Amino acid sequence: MSRVLAEVAGKLATWLGYDGTDFRNVHVDADGDLQVDVLTTAMSALAATAANQATMITALELIDDLRNALHTVGTDELRVLVGVFGATWKGLHVDAAGDLQADVLSSALPTGASTSANQTTMITALQLIDDLRNALVTVGTDELRVSVLSSALPALAATSTHQLTQIAKFQDQAFTYKRQIYEQVTHNKVGAGHYTMTGAACPADTVWVINGIMAYDWQTALGALYLGLDKAGVQYWHAGTGAIAAKAAYNTYTPMILVEGDKVAAYFYGCSDGDALAMMYNGYAMTLAP
Repeated sequence: MSRVLAEVAGKLATWLGYDGTDFRNVHVDADGDLQVDVLTTAMSALAATAANQATMITALELIDDLRNALHTVGTDELRVLVGVFGATWKGLHVDAAGDLQADVLSSALPTGASTSANQTTMITALQLIDDLRNALVTVGTDELRVSVLSSALPALAATSTHQLTQIAKFQDQAFTYKRQIYEQVTHNKVGAGHYTMTGAACPADTVWVINGIMAYDWQTALGALYLGLDKAGVQYWHAGTGAIAAKAAYNTYTPMILVEGDKVAAYFYGCSDGDALAMMYNGYAMTLAP
């Protein structure tokens, strides 16, 4: 007969459980805790299962793997330990410095990746830029050094021949000034008669523009006085007058153009012995066009 191993408070009762066919005693363990057989107990729809636990364990192992992959758990330095080749996991190699060693000799390049052929093309293009850089006299300036020894000139380009032609045309038509021209010529007449007085000769590569000429006989009245130029011993008179008193000057302001060898000239008609003759002129010099 069973013993009562408990402190009785109130009424004592016996608990039975129905197994679907018979009534049976409900069991407790030595501590008085109710014993329940859960091996065949039907689980609710949301109850935890061994299968779900296995799935969770797998996911937690991935987190653990990631945690263990950190060089130290307290830093963000990731240490990769293994790689997969086909279906086989293999260890990854690093050098003495801890740098990952990779064999890229047989690696397939992705679409659009750089290739040695493209690099060669780029190097060729960059070399052109380098050549342009070297063409500068100094790299730090914008002075460009270009060899044009054999360059063909365009159809309308300026040439030395065209420039000389332009200079000649300009010189023929434009006013230019090189220097002032002036001279005073005097002569004491020996014996009575006529006298032709000339000035200095116009030098080579120069044109003289004579703006004014004046002449006189200081002692004697003249029968005539002419003013002009002498060219190779032949006189060309530009102005003249008939009888003129002593000390009376005759002048002309008609411009005269003298070229190489030409001289300003004055013709004194009817001088007396010992007369003091004088001629003065002024103007300017121009450079003769080639």
